Amino acid sequence: MKKTVFIPLVLLIGLLGACNTSKKVDMDKIDKSYTVALGENVVLELESNPSTGYVWEMKEISNKGNVELVSKEFKASNSNKNFVGEGGVDQWTFKGNKKGKVILNFRYKRPNEDKDEKIYFYEIIVN
Repeated sequence: MKKTVFIPLVLLIGLLGACNTSKKVDMDKIDKSYTVALGENVVLELESNPSTGYVWEMKEISNKGNVELVSKEFKASNSNKNFVGEGGVDQWTFKGNKKGKVILNFRYKRPNEDKDEKIYFYEIIVN
C-alpha cells in the first residue's frame, strides 16, 4: 500500500528583480495550498540527497498550462563546499501563466524502482 503524505507550505515572499517577484516555499512550514499572481514565480524546496539514488519526479495532475516549470536545481546544504554524499534541497521554480488551479504531485524515488519513498501534493492557485 502506498503511503501518501500531504505536506503543507508557507510562503516567504522575496524579490528577484524590479519586475519579477517570487514566493519561496519552505518544506518545514504548514500550508498545502497557496496563491500566486499571474506572472509570479513560486520556488518549492524539497529535501534531497542524490547520492542515495533517490530523485524527485514531478507529475502535474490538473490544468497543465496554468504553471510552467522555469528551473530545477540541486542546492547542497553546505554552499561553500561540495562534499560527496551531502544532502540539500531540490529547488523547483514555477511561473503562473494562466489563471486557475493546478495540482502538482512530487514523488521521491529511485528511477529503477516502483516504490515511492515520499509523495507530496501541492495546489497552486494562479490569479
